[in-house]
Amino acid sequence: MTTVTEQRRQQRSASTPLRRIIFRRFRRELNIMRPEAPRERLLEQCRRQHDER
Repeated sequence: MTTVTEQRRQQRSASTPLRRIIFRRFRRELNIMRPEAPRERLLEQCRRQHDER
């Protein structure tokens, strides 16, 4: 029984970082696709205002 649990634990530890990377990439793509990201929009507006001045 201990060997099975150890194997599962190893698999889990091995799969977690890869999952995190994929999840991060997926979230980034979602943020890009989503038109309303209020913070990003505010930053863009501020930059444009500074450029205009």
